[in-house]
This record gives sequence, C-alpha cells and structure tokens, in this order.
Amino acid sequence: MDIATNVAVVPRLLKWDKQRIDKRVDELLNMVGLEPETYRNRYPSELSGGQQQRIGGVIRALAAEPSLILMDEPFSALDPISREQLQEELIRLQKEIKKSIVFVTHDMDEALKIADKIVLMKDGNIVQQASPEEILRHPANDFVKNFIGKKRLQQVAKVPSVKEIMVRKPITISPKRGGLAEAMKIMESKEVDTLLIVNDEDELQGYISIFDVLNEFEDESKRVKDIIQKFEHVVNPNMLLTEAINLINENNASYIPVVNDQNKLRGLLTRGSIVGHLSDVYPFNNNRGGREDGLLNNLYRTFR
Repeated sequence: MDIATNVAVVPRLLKWDKQRIDKRVDELLNMVGLEPETYRNRYPSELSGGQQQRIGGVIRALAAEPSLILMDEPFSALDPISREQLQEELIRLQKEIKKSIVFVTHDMDEALKIADKIVLMKDGNIVQQASPEEILRHPANDFVKNFIGKKRLQQVAKVPSVKEIMVRKPITISPKRGGLAEAMKIMESKEVDTLLIVNDEDELQGYISIFDVLNEFEDESKRVKDIIQKFEHVVNPNMLLTEAINLINENNASYIPVVNDQNKLRGLLTRGSIVGHLSDVYPFNNNRGGREDGLLNNLYRTFR
C-alpha cells in the first residue's frame, strides 16, 4: 500500500467518501511536515524510519478523528535522535489536535517528557497515578523510586520549586477599582509597566499593561475591567523551577503568574527573580572552570 492508502485504512472501513478521505490524508500529512504532493503516492519502504513512524505510528491513528488515542510504545524501535524528534512532534500535535492520548512506554525519561499525568503499574495494578512533578517529588514506594532511578531523584532534590523563587507580593489592582488614570498612577508610583488583576478573593483575572492603558486613555468611560488581557500560562507554586523556566523560554515571556489550585494569586516568577536566586546560591566566578559553572553562567545570560 502506498502512504495515502495506508493512512486511509480506518476511514475506508468507516465508509467515508473518497473526497473526505483524500482531504483528511492531505491534512494529516501536512500536520507532520510531509508534503502531500511529494509523499502521498510513495511507499513506506521509500521513507526514513522517522518518516515511517510519523505515518504508521502517529497520523494513521488520527485519521478517523477518534476522541481517545492509544499509542503502545510507538517510538521504541527508533534511534535516539529520531525518537527525540518524534516525542517533540507528538507534544506539538497534542496541543494542536487537543485529543487525549494514552501512551504506553517503559522509558521513564519519555514518560516524564511527554505526559501530563503518569500511571505507573506493577503486575496489572496501579501503583501511583500523578503528574510527572508529583511522582518525582513524592514517589509512592520503593518500586516507584527504583523505576524513576536514583540519579533523577538526586537531580530533583537539588532543584528549587517556584514558590522558593517567586516574587511574593506582585503589584495588583481590582477590576472594581477606578478608571485608567488610577491604574496609570499605580504603575507610576510602583515603577511597573503591568498590573495583575485580582478579584476580592485574590483570584487571578488577567493583567493590564501601560500600552493597554495608553491605547484607551482618551475614553473616560473605560474601566480597568474593560481592558483586561488574559494570561495564556500560569504555574503552580510547587512546580519545579526547571519546568517553569522551560515555559518562560518557550513563550518568550518576561514573567509568569503563580497561582494555586483555586486560581488564587500567590506570586510572580520573573526572569529577574530567577537570576537573583542563581546569583545568591551559586557564585559566578569566571576563574573557576567546570561544567557546572558553565551551565549556571549560561542560565544567568539567558535570564539577564
């Protein structure tokens, strides 16, 4: 079977019409970066291992638009480079298609990298079910500890949580407060260009920037609540700093709000607070060599 026929197996079983099948095949090929005109009439033997897995291990499972997808060790036979690339591809696709994926693996690094929730099983029974962070911080028993590995646990023990680094009293304003002149006055007095918006219960509502205020300042009827911008990402106080740093870098953000499980504002993680922590904990001595110093200095330059 050529690639188009291969991808279309399940839609054909479901009696989709040809036009719908062809459209879906092209959509899926484009989704994984394979040009339909180039690849739809090729055969799997003409593809690299990574390309074959994109077809057989990923998009064929998506062809019929299922609500739940089961993937049983789809990348286990690949070389390390292809495997890492497909893990990244799967993370991206999951965000795009917004489908639940049950991903079976015996590779703890793979599970920690791609999962929102991990279920560890032994002899057919669930031993622990939690987020990657929770499993790393609080393994349920010795079986889980051994599965995670001593080295990973030691690494986690050295990494601080967000609550240890965050700014604890960010500048806020209530959506019920006065107009934009008042918001600008607060920004001026506190020397900030952004205010976080919280309600009477300290629940995070969003933010306003000086640019939002200036754009609407001439309209005296405008209130703070009328120009609120929503945050796309927040972090939990117990999140590992390394995870939060990745989120900040991926979104090119200067800061990210810290909220608890009830969406109540607990602080603000900024590039400055991260650099401040690194500077306090680790001396940046350019006369000392070593891999650790190089890594820390790279982090310092990243968040300076």
